[in-house]
Amino acid sequence: MALEAGSSASNLSQQPPSTPPVMPTAATTETGQQSPPPPLAEPNEDHEHHDADHTTELLEKAALARSKHTWCLCFTIFALVQAANVVLQPPLVQLKELSSCMSYYGPGWSLGRDCRVEAVQNELETLIKWQQLLDTAPGILFGVFYGMAADRFGRKPVLALALVGITLAAIWTQVVLFWPTVFPTRLTWLSVVFQLAGGGNLVVNAMIFAMVSDITPEEKRASKFFRLYGVALLSDMVLSPASGALANIQPWWPARFGLIAFIMSILTTLLVLPETFVKPVALSSTNLEQTTTPLEEEEPEEEEDDPVLYADVPKNTLWRRVRKVVSSLRDLRYLIASRQILMLVPLLSVGQLYDQSAEFFLNYVSKRYGWRISQASFWLTYRNVVNLVLLSTILPGLSVLLLKRGFSAGKKDLWISRASIICLAFGAFFIGLAPKLSLMVTGLTIFALGHGFVPAVLSLATPFIEPGHVGMLYTAMTIGETIGKIANEPLLTGSFELGMRVGGLLLGLPFVATGVLLTITAVSVHSIRLPIQPIHLD
Repeated sequence: MALEAGSSASNLSQQPPSTPPVMPTAATTETGQQSPPPPLAEPNEDHEHHDADHTTELLEKAALARSKHTWCLCFTIFALVQAANVVLQPPLVQLKELSSCMSYYGPGWSLGRDCRVEAVQNELETLIKWQQLLDTAPGILFGVFYGMAADRFGRKPVLALALVGITLAAIWTQVVLFWPTVFPTRLTWLSVVFQLAGGGNLVVNAMIFAMVSDITPEEKRASKFFRLYGVALLSDMVLSPASGALANIQPWWPARFGLIAFIMSILTTLLVLPETFVKPVALSSTNLEQTTTPLEEEEPEEEEDDPVLYADVPKNTLWRRVRKVVSSLRDLRYLIASRQILMLVPLLSVGQLYDQSAEFFLNYVSKRYGWRISQASFWLTYRNVVNLVLLSTILPGLSVLLLKRGFSAGKKDLWISRASIICLAFGAFFIGLAPKLSLMVTGLTIFALGHGFVPAVLSLATPFIEPGHVGMLYTAMTIGETIGKIANEPLLTGSFELGMRVGGLLLGLPFVATGVLLTITAVSVHSIRLPIQPIHLD
């Protein structure tokens, strides 16, 4: 070791004090040819690459923060609208009853008069039933067109217009009820005129879900929808009894609170909520990287006029614009471009069967198992609690678990939809045929575990259509759900009346009928196949 050290020292002493840097030379290969020298590394290359990565990371964090902020705003607006609708129901019913009572007794009416007489109650039922039917009319008739407008001009203006419409409708109703001696009570039906602007609650809900879909990755979309349904359920559980109790003291207090919630949702939409819609742009040979342009930043290009369609119409006239709007109805073809969409839209028609069954549940339990109505209402509370846990915890957790197991987003939504509809069908049969209360509770629990069917199907349907037509799809599916509610009503009411009249095993006939419809739906859901690629129409 010492010799080696000494030798090294002597060699070092023999070297010149400084040696100029040797430039890299070309290496000689075995064939005698020289290869080109290796390129010199640029000193700023690594630094620039690092800066690019850092900039990309910052942009991703900013986009994620914007997405979370928009999600919170959508959640807040949806919660305010649901709260307003729930809070307004008890006081408006009470005020309509009071107004009908005043009309029935005439000038001799006083607060001590009995408003439970049959004539007053029949008028109240007529007012409520027709109002419910009329409130759905604007959305059913014009909802798809507002969805198309949202796909063309953005979600925010359509949502704001719909919120203004339902707020003006609520104001008109309260104005009529505030002066019952001046306005006939049936003038409250004219509130539907205001809802023609925007399409009413149906379009509001569709726009909120469309905005959430715009900002959410497909693997998290269903979980967001579950939470939106959860907050709607929570509003009903908490605010409905609170509003009813407050209405017994002074009905105008909760009526004003509902209006305030509507106004807050409008202000939040107009002042804070950003536009989420990104308009798809076709790829070009000169710019393959740019596939979308934000709606807020770039004005849509003027469509080229059809020389045949517009040959007899002067430019810049109202009639020309009307004909352009009519010609844009060709976008409806996207709803029929896939057989799967044609199956999915009607499927939501049975989604309301779950909520509608609650109307007969109390009388059924009371009649079949000998419970008082007040006692039977406990099981509805139990069902709501199971639903809340399901939507807020179980289904989002199940979504994460399935994704970790290698399921794609579409496959996850499909399997959750299938499991949910099976729970609904089996639960309905259990409730309708259970001879003992314990079996009925088991069936009720299974039935409640299927409450995530509608949001799961809504998420499942999204990849079947191009992103630029999601607004139209969601309004169409919400219309299908609303029409289903109207169509299911006579079937459930007739089966309930028949079961109560005959008695015995037929007491549970409305639940058996519900189970049959849900079984047919389950077969349809199991026949759905995921799309291989998005549908494109030339």
